[in-house]
Amino acid sequence: MINEKIRSLRDRLDDARQDVIASRDHDPGNALESRTRSYNASQDLKKEVRGHGRPVFLPHKLRGDEAWYVQVLWPNGSENHISTFQTENEALSWIQAESVEWSKREDRIGMV
Repeated sequence: MINEKIRSLRDRLDDARQDVIASRDHDPGNALESRTRSYNASQDLKKEVRGHGRPVFLPHKLRGDEAWYVQVLWPNGSENHISTFQTENEALSWIQAESVEWSKREDRIGMV
């Protein structure tokens, strides 16, 4: 369902962003290196999504909360967040049941 390379890149980006936050708060000297890792991870993820040729849907946990949302990464580099779900399984179920129709509607209004 979810391209594992894309999920791995998304996880790498999440880790890098957490490092940026931690270094900003606790290790300012390491902040530039952390931001560079975050930027590189972001660029790698965008490149992979562009190569995928269609929107990619990823479940993602809200920071500081137990809720989940679906992140939509479009080949043109734009991004959407869909709804709030109580569990990762609910988010995955939405992806499986609704994502194709949702992306067709969004495509008609020029999101792709």
